[in-house]
Amino acid sequence: MSSSTNFPNALQPLTDHLNAILSNPSDTPLDVGLVETFTAKLTENQLKPLIPSLVPLISSTLFVLHEDPSSLTTLLRSLLSTTSFSDILPLATPEIILQTLSAPVPPIQHLGIALLQKATRAVSDAGIIASWTDVIKKLLELMLASEDTGVSSKALDLLLCLLKVDSPKTNGTGLVWRRILEDRGVYELFFKLCSWDGDALPGGKRAKTEGQGRLLEFVAKLAELDFDAIVASRFPEIEEKYSISAEDPCQGLLDFAARHAIRVDDDVMMHMLLLDFYAALLNSAGSAPTSAERPLDYLHKSGIHGSTIGSYLAPEAYSDDFLTQGFVESKAAEYIATYVSLHPKELLAEPTPEIPDSRQPKRRRTSDAPPRAEPKPLTQALLERIQFRIEESAQHPHSPSLGILTSLPPSLLTASYPTSVISKIPLSPPQASYISTLSSLFSTREIYFAYSAAHPELWNTLLKYASTPALRNEALASLDLIEKLSQNGVWGLREVLESPGVMTYLITPNSRYAAGGDPESSAFKISVKKWETLNAIERVLREWRNEVPGATGWGVVIAERMRVGVWGSRAIGEVATAEM
Repeated sequence: MSSSTNFPNALQPLTDHLNAILSNPSDTPLDVGLVETFTAKLTENQLKPLIPSLVPLISSTLFVLHEDPSSLTTLLRSLLSTTSFSDILPLATPEIILQTLSAPVPPIQHLGIALLQKATRAVSDAGIIASWTDVIKKLLELMLASEDTGVSSKALDLLLCLLKVDSPKTNGTGLVWRRILEDRGVYELFFKLCSWDGDALPGGKRAKTEGQGRLLEFVAKLAELDFDAIVASRFPEIEEKYSISAEDPCQGLLDFAARHAIRVDDDVMMHMLLLDFYAALLNSAGSAPTSAERPLDYLHKSGIHGSTIGSYLAPEAYSDDFLTQGFVESKAAEYIATYVSLHPKELLAEPTPEIPDSRQPKRRRTSDAPPRAEPKPLTQALLERIQFRIEESAQHPHSPSLGILTSLPPSLLTASYPTSVISKIPLSPPQASYISTLSSLFSTREIYFAYSAAHPELWNTLLKYASTPALRNEALASLDLIEKLSQNGVWGLREVLESPGVMTYLITPNSRYAAGGDPESSAFKISVKKWETLNAIERVLREWRNEVPGATGWGVVIAERMRVGVWGSRAIGEVATAEM
């Protein structure tokens, strides 16, 4: 140590204490206060000189402690906070790192992961980690099978960071990718830990399903980094061993996660996670064909795409349980909304998938049954299902179905089905979901005018809701609709300005006393949203002043209203009087 460096006064007592623990760990309890005091007094210029002597001492002490080692791991991480991965290599050998990752307590495992995280800053450092096969295996084991969710989450993040920095698509060497996907012992861990036919885990079924959920999260992130790498078959003998059947073999890590690892028949939560995973796959590549095989191609080829759509169109054909049908239908709808948003051209050309009837004995086809008719377009089937969901119960909006509706191409809604579905969206009873759906659909001029013609009560209803604090969600949704409509160019702004009662309502300030001064009250939030809506309209007025009749006059009125604040001039006087 440099003689010019001043160290905390507690250094010698700390060193003596740690040595005492090493000499007699059973009878020497850790002095947490001493450790925390020393850590708190450390300064940055003291760190580097202390590392050679203090880090090995702390590291040795960690593995003989009988108490919670958190204070020591925190100190160790503080000491190493400014070092690079190459700086700690002499101290953090593969054997020591593996020992920390294999420790029976999470704080020490977190320490090992934190040290490895330093290797994610450079391709060369990530390549070093790739050569530590046992460390990579342990990280995978922690990610998939650790009973501590914090440890598994950190291990997952670390592996993804290593893969990202080492990706050949971003000038990496690909060594980490090859270690994980092309090393037989490492690759097989995915299957052993996550397949029901693999290794038993200490936590039983719960641990296995948690590992499967983590696998889905990991593979979805890998798809974003390099979809082609995970869709390829690597070790057919391993993949076939863990396939759902010999007639339907697994063909790669993605196929294992998507179709072979999880049994959904008796686990609705895992079924829902799987459907989320399919939507994440679609999102991983967006709408652009960035790889040799797009996620959508895989989902089509594997049959997942068709069965997921079928789960929305006819959930009763995929499950006998009513509750399961509802959960699965909602998740399938979210998948469809993602598909519709990303692949509108494919959607318009796609037929309705064949719906299985193996669970419906009374409707099961026989050899005498007529051949299946030409399938209707998928878009027609979706709109019919959405309409059924809307009409089934106006009091309970099916938000996932409404999500599909707002994702559909406007050209489809205006050309093929101008009123059949959208006009069915009710304004009463009050439901914020329906109003928000209309707000999104009204970005298309033709849809707005078709709906307002079919529902002449539109504006009276919206203003009634906006004026009713007891209908907080509907009031805020109504104001949001007004604001968004005003942003739709000249026609939208004119509708807001010319619709009876809208501007009168907006420029009339609410009473501050009615709001009660409580920022969390419905009246307060509605008043603020009303003010924000008027602000938004004023900004649009400035843009289209010369193209909208009466815009100049409204601009003057709104400017005056803006000048006196949210509560208006009367409220200002009331507040001033109250404060005198």
